[in-house]
Amino acid sequence: MDNNGADQAAREAAIQEATQAEVRIMLEKKAGETTFRRHIEASDARAALNGIAILIVEYARLMRMEVSKVLSVLAVSLLAPALREENAEHEKSGE
Repeated sequence: MDNNGADQAAREAAIQEATQAEVRIMLEKKAGETTFRRHIEASDARAALNGIAILIVEYARLMRMEVSKVLSVLAVSLLAPALREENAEHEKSGE
């Protein structure tokens, strides 16, 4: 099996596993606010991560982008100073 076949098999296995798990991902941002309310409930950590991965894949399809490009933009945005500060404040507050 070549890399593309292995990648596809891994994606299909992750999707299959995610369909067997309980996952609830909630994200809310109101107009005019700069922060998001977020909550993830899952039967286990792997299920939560698979749920997030599926959201990224679906977003890439919606935007007609490669998943790697979506992940690149996500990585850059996570390194942005404003987000780092918000995350630090969030971690201090324990939310």
